[in-house]
Amino acid sequence: MVFILSCGGVSIIRKETVKTKSNLHTVLPFVLLAMIFLASLSAQTITNVHARQEGLVIIVFYDMAGELQGEEEIMVGYSINDGISYTVMADAEGDLGMNVKSGASKEIWLILEKDVPDKNPLFKVGTIQDFFPYIEGNWFFQGAVITVVWTFESDSEGKGTSGTFAQSMQMGTKISNQEHGRYEIDLSSKPWTLRWTMDKTGMSRISIFEFQDENHLRVLTSESKKPKNWADGEVMMYERGESTISSIARSQYNVSNTLRIKGIEEIARERNPDLFLPKDEFESTPEYNQRLQRQKALLKDIRAQLLAEAEVRKKEKGRLAAERAT
Repeated sequence: MVFILSCGGVSIIRKETVKTKSNLHTVLPFVLLAMIFLASLSAQTITNVHARQEGLVIIVFYDMAGELQGEEEIMVGYSINDGISYTVMADAEGDLGMNVKSGASKEIWLILEKDVPDKNPLFKVGTIQDFFPYIEGNWFFQGAVITVVWTFESDSEGKGTSGTFAQSMQMGTKISNQEHGRYEIDLSSKPWTLRWTMDKTGMSRISIFEFQDENHLRVLTSESKKPKNWADGEVMMYERGESTISSIARSQYNVSNTLRIKGIEEIARERNPDLFLPKDEFESTPEYNQRLQRQKALLKDIRAQLLAEAEVRKKEKGRLAAERAT
């Protein structure tokens, strides 16, 4: 009697176990898909960035998928050196800041004379990590006797803020005492913080640093705690290795087309080409001088007109953006 009940119990348990496994095989793909979907919403991705000029207004368009996290905010910057470095544009307006939601056809606008140099810039849209200068490669600090070499190789997903790190000493052409480890960079406040830890020895250091330009890195390092400021130790200036800057890949998902910007004079020439013709043999010097004065007056009038149009356009776009936000 007991044996029969025991066999029945075992039989039931085995049936339930098989049923549970079957349910898992059925449900698991949907669970994984849900996890992937939620992960895709956890961070923003900027795509389809392009720019155009309308009068003296530069309009930068972009799409954003996902959401901003924590203190992240959308910024726009321009580059006039083929994307090696970017200048963040503080005076731009539109879909910027911490309150931008996911969606297509976002717009950022700025007035040419106030915000962008008269060159052929690229525009980039992203968060602070996207504007972090390119740190990969070799950096050299020239001491009195030896040269300290730092080498950074960023993780593919880290946007330069994490990856592998190596430190070595160089005397002449000989490199010695090379150690390998990892680095992490905190961009939440300036000066930025660099923490690097060696694999074998476990030695860890904390530095504050800033870029003087794309080729020079100002660093102050402490053994145990983050330096309070630039007076809290010895400042070292690292210089980028010549071979690394040329290898930077600039085809990025959040960078615009190169925009050839038209200045005031080019716009005026298009509107009144005859006024800007060179002096010919049939035009007297007094007549030519009068034409030059008319050129100056036209440039002044067009500048005032375009700036007024630009301000009206920016105010209207700001009003529409505020309406969409409410």
